[in-house]
Amino acid sequence: MKSMSVPNELLDSREQRASGYVLFCAFTAILGGFNAGYNAGVPNISQGTIINCVPNSNSASYFPDCLPMTPWTWGFVVGIFAIGGLIGSTLAGSLTAQYGRKKTLFWNNILFLIGGLMLSMSTSIPIFTIGRVLVGVASGVVGVAVPAYLAEISTEKLRGSLGIGLELSQMLGIFVSQGLCIPFIGIPGWRWLMGGTIGPALLQLCLLPFCKETPRFLILKGDMARARASLERLRRGYHIEQEFQEMLDSQKVPTPSRASLYSRNSCASPVLPKDPMSPRSSTVKPLNIFQILRDNKLRKAALIGITLFAFQPLSGIIGIVYYSTSIFERVFGPQKAELVTVGIAAMNMMMTFISAMVIERAGRKTLLLISEVGMVIASIILVVSSLNSIDAAVVTGAIIFVGSFAIGLGPITVVMIPEMMPTSAVSAVVSMANNIGWICTFSVGLLTPVLNEKLNSYTFCIFLFINLLAILFTASLVPNIRH
Repeated sequence: MKSMSVPNELLDSREQRASGYVLFCAFTAILGGFNAGYNAGVPNISQGTIINCVPNSNSASYFPDCLPMTPWTWGFVVGIFAIGGLIGSTLAGSLTAQYGRKKTLFWNNILFLIGGLMLSMSTSIPIFTIGRVLVGVASGVVGVAVPAYLAEISTEKLRGSLGIGLELSQMLGIFVSQGLCIPFIGIPGWRWLMGGTIGPALLQLCLLPFCKETPRFLILKGDMARARASLERLRRGYHIEQEFQEMLDSQKVPTPSRASLYSRNSCASPVLPKDPMSPRSSTVKPLNIFQILRDNKLRKAALIGITLFAFQPLSGIIGIVYYSTSIFERVFGPQKAELVTVGIAAMNMMMTFISAMVIERAGRKTLLLISEVGMVIASIILVVSSLNSIDAAVVTGAIIFVGSFAIGLGPITVVMIPEMMPTSAVSAVVSMANNIGWICTFSVGLLTPVLNEKLNSYTFCIFLFINLLAILFTASLVPNIRH
């Protein structure tokens, strides 16, 4: 009689594409991205109601109908969101490295809650400004913690598409905020709009306790038992030994020398040298940005990622996201301008979704180049059509610009740093990249009204030149990563 045995037919977890639990964790994480996008987009259409209405003469009302501001003051209040983002991304690097991606995201919602309450209940410009700073700080933390979390829970085959989840959620947040502005615009509707950030924050607070911390972070902290348990839950039904061993190997270095930390030839795929037989192997501590920039093998990949983050706001997209309504009002009038703005936000979201679908087949570099060439063409259309007062062409140029940004430069930059860097370097590089991005965002957001006033139709000539530089940079230096 043959002995009965139960063969282990479980597939290698590295072959898994997706699981319901991974998608649940990803959805929970990108609620933070939705909130960041919501707060970036909500001032656009609501600007006129907030700053231009006649103040309430009813002394019995505690909350004023509006907060009258000059265009310069409004530009500062809108732009200071980016200063908050800079603060948040600076803090997030050390917070995610010390306390974990999940815990950082959990407590970050407190800032969204407090900021939302201050914005919705503000009685003065300073209170409104502080609220914008707080939601900006929270958004900056999201920009660091969410990409790391998504990259570290994702399967190999899903990493590119899942990584774009942050950008897609931000575009959805912008679309929802601007869509809600149409029915809620007015008094006191703008206060409800500003408080809308509270909902996603509460939902994420409720869902995050059911999500696992990433196994790579737990390995980084030396908690092997929890790391294995986390990976088993994320890859339930699959054999995890090979993937878990790869995670262990990728975070170990021989302790006598740290001079040659990374061994693959391509800067797109750095990995720590495998030496599983060495008794002196030890888990790598998180690297800071100065250690990374001093390392010859890591410096190039880090600078590529940081520069791509700078090109995002410098491309000109911030001018459209922050001020498209005021720009289109001059062409179409207030009511039609609101609809055009919402339509452009919908285009942004749709093209980001398409990018998520094709990223693995097309490759990161290809999508970046398509994106940058598209923005150059769109900039030319915007300049020429504005000079000749061709209204339909202005809208066409804006739609092409937003669509081009959304298929490449918008989402791909978020994906690439976790793919190019080892886990020990991700937090520091993403934090620095976000810092540079937020500085550029604040600068462009503050200067766009001035440029529009001084240069009028020639404003996008500046962005045309910047996007040409981006094409040269991408073509010559960015590696083409696909899985």
